[in-house]
Amino acid sequence: MAFLDVLTDVPNRRYLELVIRSKLQEHAEHGFPLGLLFVDIDHFKEVNDRLGHEAGDRALRMVAQTLAANLRPLDVVGRWGGEEFLVLLPNIGEGMDLVADRLRVFVERSSLDVAGKVLFVTVSVGGTLARQGDTIQAFVQRADEAMYRSKTAGRNRVAIA
Repeated sequence: MAFLDVLTDVPNRRYLELVIRSKLQEHAEHGFPLGLLFVDIDHFKEVNDRLGHEAGDRALRMVAQTLAANLRPLDVVGRWGGEEFLVLLPNIGEGMDLVADRLRVFVERSSLDVAGKVLFVTVSVGGTLARQGDTIQAFVQRADEAMYRSKTAGRNRVAIA
């Protein structure tokens, strides 16, 4: 329970930090490729303001479950904070952009019924591959910066650093 985000039923930031540290060490020692996606729900504040926090909570759960349901068994998705999720992709190199875009489309096509209205949300995604000497902070920051490029380019997009 200490490693689970109770709202979304996916791992929490504490768990993600442990797994990222372990996978970065494997990358440093053995050269295993490692990808990271930073996923942020677009216009999330508007969902909360317009439809209420319960609708926002349901949207968070929907995004978390959509991401989790569409990953390989060895991948890890977790809630980083607020409306942000990280997806750790071990043993990926080429094709990370395709995985990121596939996840983006799955979220875009998911919906919720909120008070008789259909709610759709989109996500902006930034991705990066691990580099020799990466710290957790540098690895996550690079993916976060790529995600902000997606936001700046119009949201509901993928950018890879």
